[in-house]
Amino acid sequence: MALTNPERQKLHHERIKQKLADAATSKRYVTDAAPSSVLVEKLDVLFEQLFAEGLKNIATMSPPTVAYLALQIERLLVEHGVMPESRRSTDPQAHAKSLKARQTRRDKKE
Repeated sequence: MALTNPERQKLHHERIKQKLADAATSKRYVTDAAPSSVLVEKLDVLFEQLFAEGLKNIATMSPPTVAYLALQIERLLVEHGVMPESRRSTDPQAHAKSLKARQTRRDKKE
């Protein structure tokens, strides 16, 4: 039995609502606890390094250092359950390869 377009749309919206409800109640995305002092101390060190890198001029700053610090911050937040895990936080090389592949495809089109 084939569904009509309005029926398919309704079914699709119900699935989306269910996924959002599941994500909202999941401990992976929601934390009730206040940030621990350990997390604050670790973030403070990383942010200080990041701000120090940001104060440098374009000739002396290091984009890989900024990327590394951002990745460390993301991993720390994932570890403490503040944000969901991403592919970038588990395998940064795979993320870099996908970006490079995307750029290569874009260059071939031009």
